[in-house]
Amino acid sequence: MNSEYNESPAHKPTPSNPPIGEGLVTAQHCIPFPTYHPILSGIIAGLEPDEDLNMPDWADKYRKLPRESTHEYGDYRVKRTPYMHEPLMCLSPRSPVKNIVVVKPTQIGATDGLGNNFLLYTAHKKPRPCLTILPTVELARRHVKSKMDKSLAAMECMHGIIRDAHGGKKRDESILLKEFPGGFWMFLGANSASAARSVSICNLILDDVDGFVMELGDEGDPIDIIKKRTDAFSAIAKILLMSTPTTLETSRIWAEFLLTDQCYYYVPCPFCDHGQTLQLGGPDTDYGLKWKDNDPDTAQYLCEQCHTLIPEIHKTRMLEQGKWIPTNPKVKLSRGFQLSSFYSPYGWVSWSVMAKEFLDSYKEPRKLKVYYNTRLGLPFEERGQQPEWTLLKNRSEPYKYWYAPEHAGFVTAGVDVQRNRLAVVIKGWGRNEESWLIWWGEVFGDTTDTESTDVWDQLDGLISRPITHALGFELPVLCTAIDSSDNTHVVYNFVRKRSKYIAIKGQSQTGKPILGRPTKQDVNYKGCVIKDGVELWPVGTDTAKRTIYDRLEAETPAHGRIHFTLDAPDDYYRQLTAEKHVTRYDKFGFGHKEWFLPKHKRNEALDCEVYALAAAIKVGLLHMNWDNVYTHHKNLKERKIQESTTPIVPTAKPHNTRQRYPSKYMRR
Repeated sequence: MNSEYNESPAHKPTPSNPPIGEGLVTAQHCIPFPTYHPILSGIIAGLEPDEDLNMPDWADKYRKLPRESTHEYGDYRVKRTPYMHEPLMCLSPRSPVKNIVVVKPTQIGATDGLGNNFLLYTAHKKPRPCLTILPTVELARRHVKSKMDKSLAAMECMHGIIRDAHGGKKRDESILLKEFPGGFWMFLGANSASAARSVSICNLILDDVDGFVMELGDEGDPIDIIKKRTDAFSAIAKILLMSTPTTLETSRIWAEFLLTDQCYYYVPCPFCDHGQTLQLGGPDTDYGLKWKDNDPDTAQYLCEQCHTLIPEIHKTRMLEQGKWIPTNPKVKLSRGFQLSSFYSPYGWVSWSVMAKEFLDSYKEPRKLKVYYNTRLGLPFEERGQQPEWTLLKNRSEPYKYWYAPEHAGFVTAGVDVQRNRLAVVIKGWGRNEESWLIWWGEVFGDTTDTESTDVWDQLDGLISRPITHALGFELPVLCTAIDSSDNTHVVYNFVRKRSKYIAIKGQSQTGKPILGRPTKQDVNYKGCVIKDGVELWPVGTDTAKRTIYDRLEAETPAHGRIHFTLDAPDDYYRQLTAEKHVTRYDKFGFGHKEWFLPKHKRNEALDCEVYALAAAIKVGLLHMNWDNVYTHHKNLKERKIQESTTPIVPTAKPHNTRQRYPSKYMRR
């Protein structure tokens, strides 16, 4: 120590105060510790144990909201959005939860309350590598400048901890990478997620997941790719996914939510204390948001238990006393939270605004979709044309596979080619384009192997199998249409050698005929078309699918009615109705119809029905003289009866009446 400190009288023991007892020293006889010394102060601060704060407590103590980002700037209070407390606890290092999925509306406080708190807490208390992904790089850059940089400036505890990683980088690149002792923040767009290929991440935030690109070039789903970055920290890694959902069939955040414990926020009624989730309800429900005379300003919430109208003034206390309840409690390490704007804190999105926006949108599907996504925090199910498969199954009739009912005049087949199997539908056709399902199934095998014809030989044997008609004779399959979109060369080789097979290719454009004009595909070495070569028949799949769906929805006997056998499995009906005919809008607001196949659903049965219909049209379905067909069937029936009733009488071997002439040799 320096001499000034030793000579200071203020730091010398006072001799006039003797020890009180032997071996005891009081505070008056101790030299005060020099806490004012800068070096020793640093040593003492380093020896002090870190604050053991969970994330909600840390946010209440340290987090500051910048003036530029919200009108409620200043100290952050978890109590203001109490539904954020449990998700924040799951993000805390002590929690064993690894995946946190939040399905949310807009303006609910999730980005600041979860994502930004997560990053700031990590840099301040638990330094680790962090990666935040937004839909685009531009959104990531905007988020850093408007949110993160402003928050860092507003929080004194963060001063001197975070620094931009310059190191020869361009300014825009350094903005997206911020370093601190023990870790870093990296911000990327989902369209450039490959930039994190060689980076190991401990804390991962995926924000606005439903805005991500579906495929990252040839690499696959960007969400799956990015999640692999946490493998090196698998024991302590945290993955936070947040987004406003889109449509039920395509929403990725909703698909992730269904893999969690699926928590919903229950709040108590201020009058009966019954816990319930806040829902829109409807005019015929005895719960939900209610208003008088189409006046949204009178909106109040009707309790589902005591049926008392709850004024919105009670919402603050209801939120504070609310709790998350899982509906899938078997899942432990993946927590999912779903919220709507009904839970928006008092003074943000009001119940009257919720009512007004619903009244403005419920008659228009496009506006209603926005309301579902941004206010209810729910995926929107587009009401396109799609038959209910259970209703079709209930219409099935008591006949067996490989049996053609009486009015079936001829038979065709449709084949959809997959890499490892052939899906096959065999159909009988009658007057007025009425049809009967005769067989549905799959033939498994490698369809890509040009040398092995195993699976194709099985198909040939299946199509060659005779079909028993109700009148007693047998019907052959007159034409089989095979999709050549996959394994084109193999299909051409198979069709080229067989006259009762045709190669087809689908055309998805609207207005195309179900079966178009064929084109020759084989050419010689001079490039000239070979006259007897294989033909490719175009099929208007949009027209065919609309025709089939219209007929499936016809509940009473009508033109083109489709009949089903009791032998058809549930999977056939599910595949037959897998696609949905929906209206989509372009950037100019013009609507157009298109076919949409939800993820993880199969539609081979529908495709095969389309191809079998095209084959029937080639045979002559639209111009068939059905009177002649049915007359021919009656003749076949009578001939069959006659053959079965006529006794077989053995006849003597006829005498050989040929005149014999002696040989010239015998005449001599």
